[in-house]
Amino acid sequence: MAIMTGVGLIIWLAFEEHEDCVCWNPRHGKFATYANRVFALGQAAIDEAVTYSFDCALNVFDNPISWLRAKRDGIVVLDWTGTFDRLRDAPRIALAESLLPLYRRHMKPARTPELFIVSGKRRAA
Repeated sequence: MAIMTGVGLIIWLAFEEHEDCVCWNPRHGKFATYANRVFALGQAAIDEAVTYSFDCALNVFDNPISWLRAKRDGIVVLDWTGTFDRLRDAPRIALAESLLPLYRRHMKPARTPELFIVSGKRRAA
């Protein structure tokens, strides 16, 4: 898919995902989705048992080109805000080194319960 502008040619690569279409602009590294229903390219691999069989891991790539070169063996995260909820049950993850800061920042629960401390001097009702 290519879009002509007055300045020149802007190229977007389109990827079909279950229930959505993902477009990527390689020049700027930007993603766009048709229905905003996908968390990652190749996201079906997250829940497939074969992804983790024989001590393998879920591969997380930094861009679609790396993902395509690896024959789509893994995912490319589009929205890092949902990372904890989507990946917390994955037994093993192999991450591109460039993604480590993003992973560490987002691999935390979005919300934790409010905590109260009951001292030994008080009785709970």
